Amino acid sequence: MVRFYCQQRLQIHLTNYTKMCSVKWTLDQFIALEMGLPPDVAQSLVQLFEDGCEVPFIARYRRHLIGGATPDDLRHALETFKNAKAVKTKAEKLLKRAESEIEENILKESVKDALSKTMDAGELDSLFEPFKKAKKGSLASRATELGIGEICQRLCRGEYVNLQRFVTSKPELNSLAKVEDETVHLLSHELHRLEETQTLLQKLTEPNNRLNIRLKVKSALTRKAKALKETDKNFSLLDHFKLYLSFEKDVQFVQPFQILALERASSKEIINWKIVVDDKVASFHPGLKLSFHIKHVDLLRKAVQDSTKRFLIPSIERKVRKLLDHAENSAIDCFAKNLRELLLTAPLKGYAVLAIDPGYSNGCKCALVDNHGDLLQTAVFHFRRLDTKRWIPDERAEEILKTLVSNAPNLPVVIAVGNGTASRETQVFISSLIQRRLIDAKFCVVSECGASIYSATELAAKELAEIDINLRSAG
Repeated sequence: MVRFYCQQRLQIHLTNYTKMCSVKWTLDQFIALEMGLPPDVAQSLVQLFEDGCEVPFIARYRRHLIGGATPDDLRHALETFKNAKAVKTKAEKLLKRAESEIEENILKESVKDALSKTMDAGELDSLFEPFKKAKKGSLASRATELGIGEICQRLCRGEYVNLQRFVTSKPELNSLAKVEDETVHLLSHELHRLEETQTLLQKLTEPNNRLNIRLKVKSALTRKAKALKETDKNFSLLDHFKLYLSFEKDVQFVQPFQILALERASSKEIINWKIVVDDKVASFHPGLKLSFHIKHVDLLRKAVQDSTKRFLIPSIERKVRKLLDHAENSAIDCFAKNLRELLLTAPLKGYAVLAIDPGYSNGCKCALVDNHGDLLQTAVFHFRRLDTKRWIPDERAEEILKTLVSNAPNLPVVIAVGNGTASRETQVFISSLIQRRLIDAKFCVVSECGASIYSATELAAKELAEIDINLRSAG
């Protein structure tokens, strides 16, 4: 009987603890608010995602539950669902920490109430920042272990503190300068934990912040890129990313496609890019409003400068980076829309098409298709280097092109030239053949974005199984 009673009391305690450490919003509320969906649709989506249903299945077989949402809408909803779960998990962890780490009951309940209501990961960090303990091994943690906490408390009360009295035989505190340094380390940590500092952080990262603090996206060449030579494989990337080699723009004016381009250039090790924060941000630090004894004002200024450099500016950079990550989704949406329009373009009727994917090192890949899109023939011709800047077709190129065009089955031929590497040289070559009446064809330039990536996918391997991977980009 006693055992049953203890188990019952433990179960009640665990239930109450779970309630105290849970958020006051649901996943469907998060999705409805984030995407502007009706509550019933948001609930249906959450249930479908929880059941493990994938986007194609929902789009085809559960349309009656999702209010006519498009596949793109569903993909956004899935990302939002994952984000909601991550925010909820983070909030619950912080609620548990608040329950165990904040001693004052009124303050604890106030913080927990705020944590349980917010749906923003950044705001969760800001709310709990004042209650975070210094990490082990950090400068603030070391200063605390050395007993500097007493100095900071007295300084914040506006008292005069004779720092010379805290000089000891310890290596870290054996001079007045070292005592001052340790004091600055702990003070700067405490200044960043101030509620006013977290409020400032939120204001600074808002679009068009009223404090007139400039936040800029800035890029620069990597050492590896600076060392590239004309003969190197990646040298052409310098021209490809030429708009982003020394990019500088206010964050509020940076376009989503520019963020994607910066990320691509960074992944190719051509540039490094970062968020640059205006130096005058330190003049807005709320720590400057603290009332220190007149003899310790310089110490306060040092602490504010240190706190700004080590904590505030990196926090701003991280927060802006997260905001810019959302820009990638916008760019992907734009790309999807453009691709849809491209794929819905009316086909070229009554023509055979000779597609050419130009290139230097692997040659120009050619694929001839008839008016039904069936592959008729493939071939490769090459350019040879005439000098450091000029390339010309080799001796076999002309014959290869003439053969391909002549093999079109009694149809007029249009040559589609990709707009990537070696495109200009290929256009000049084909134009010359047409002008000399060696081939009877027209030509145009087309986008080859994604062709090389597609050629190496599983889908390409299934669709063009009999064709060499090097030729699939043309086919």
